[in-house]
Amino acid sequence: MRIPAPWRIGSNTDWQSIVIDQAQPDWPAFFAEQVIAPLWTRGYRGFFLDTLDSYHLVKNADVAAQQAGLVAVIRLMRTRFPGIRLIMNRGFELLPALRGEVFAVAAESLYRGWDAKKKRYVEVSQADRDWLLGQLVAARDQYGATVLAIDYVAPTDRALARATARRILSHGIVPYVTDAALETTGVGLIEVLPRKVMFLYNARESARINASNAHRFAEMPVNHLGYVAEYVDVNGRLPEVVSAGDYAGVVAWFDGYVAPDRTGALSNWLAARIADGTRVAVFGSFGFQPAGSFVRAAGLDDAAPPKGALKVVSADALIGYESPALPERRGVEPIRVSAPGARTLLRLSDANGTHYDAAALTGWGGYALNPFVVRVLPGEDEQSRWIIEPFAFIREALALPALPVADTTTATGRRMFFAHIDGDGFPSRAEMPGRRLAAEVLLDDGL
Repeated sequence: MRIPAPWRIGSNTDWQSIVIDQAQPDWPAFFAEQVIAPLWTRGYRGFFLDTLDSYHLVKNADVAAQQAGLVAVIRLMRTRFPGIRLIMNRGFELLPALRGEVFAVAAESLYRGWDAKKKRYVEVSQADRDWLLGQLVAARDQYGATVLAIDYVAPTDRALARATARRILSHGIVPYVTDAALETTGVGLIEVLPRKVMFLYNARESARINASNAHRFAEMPVNHLGYVAEYVDVNGRLPEVVSAGDYAGVVAWFDGYVAPDRTGALSNWLAARIADGTRVAVFGSFGFQPAGSFVRAAGLDDAAPPKGALKVVSADALIGYESPALPERRGVEPIRVSAPGARTLLRLSDANGTHYDAAALTGWGGYALNPFVVRVLPGEDEQSRWIIEPFAFIREALALPALPVADTTTATGRRMFFAHIDGDGFPSRAEMPGRRLAAEVLLDDGL
C-alpha cells in the first residue's frame, strides 16, 4: 500500500507518522479499500479513529476542506461496511455533520494524563478538564454519541485508577483508566480481576520449570485459589513493571542464593516491587542475603548469625501444617521483622537470646524461609510435607480476594474425571459374589 506523494502534506512528530490531505477526492475510497477492507475480511467490526485533528499541524491548511474530507471518509465507511462501529478520538468539530453516524466519541485525559516530555503521570488542570468535560457532554446530549474518557495512571496504582474511573463515571461518561502505553488491563465500567501470578525461579537451580520447587510445590495452591502461574527466570531480564491489572502478585521461590552477577538486579527488583505496592510472597530464600537498603525497604532488620542451639519461641497457626517446625540452625537467615503491623509466623532464638523470624506476613506480602517451608522425608521416594500452610499463606501474603474459582484441571476449566487403574490385583479374585477375577469385574462392570 503506497500513498501517493501529493496526498502527504505534513508529518506528526509525536506519532512519527505522515499527515494525509483529507480533501483529496480519492482518499476516502483508498482508505476504505486499502485499510478497512482487509481488516473487515478478518472479522473486525469496530475501529478507533485516532489523531483526527492532525491537519492542524499543517501550516495554512484549509480547515473546512479537511473536515469535509474526514466526514466523507466516515460516511463511505458506513456505506461500504454496514454495521461498522466507529469510535472517534475527539473530532468534536465533525459531530454536527455526523449526528447519529458515530458509535462513540473518546477523549484522553479528563482527570489524569501523561506528560510525554517529562515522562510522568500528571493531574489535568481544572481549566483543561472543564473544557473537555463540556465537549464530551455536548457530544452526548446534543449529538447522541456514547462518550468515553481514557485517562492514564501508573500501572501499579490500582487504587488511583479505580478512584479516577469513579470520578469519570459520575459525569455519565464511560471510563477507561490504563497506563500511558496502553499495555495493561485498565479499569472501566467493570474491573477485570487479575488471574495471573508471576513466578520467579532460578533456572540454574532447575533447568526445567516442571522440576523446580516453585512448580512442584507453590503452583498447585495458586491454581487452587483460582490463578495461573506465569514463570520468569531470574537470570534473564526482569520486567520493569508488574501491572496490578494483570497480575495478582509475585511468588518467588529460590532454594539458595542466585549467582553473584544477578544478586544486585534481583535485590533492586524486589525492593522496587515493594515500593510500588506489588504483593510478593517469598519461599525458601530471597535469593541473596538480605542486607543494606533491601532490609530497610522490606521492613526487616539483619541480625548476627545464630550461636548454639535454636529453639522455637512462637509459631503461628499457619506453622506445622503437615510437619512440625523443628529448630535447625542449618541455613537459618539472620533476619527479623521490624515494620509495624508485620505478623511473625515463626520466631526462633539462639543461645544468646537473639531472635530470628523465619516466616512472616508483612505490609508488602510475606516470606517463609528454609528450612521451614517443606520437609523432605527420608526414603527413596522423596515424599515431602509442608511445614507452613501454603493456601492461607499465599492468600494472605498476596491479599487475594475471595472469588469464584474455575476448575483448574484443564486450561478451559472443563471438568474431567481421572482414574488410575493399577494392575497388581488383576489376577486376584474379586471380593464379591461369583468369585470372578478382579480384571473381569473391572472390564464388565466398570468399563
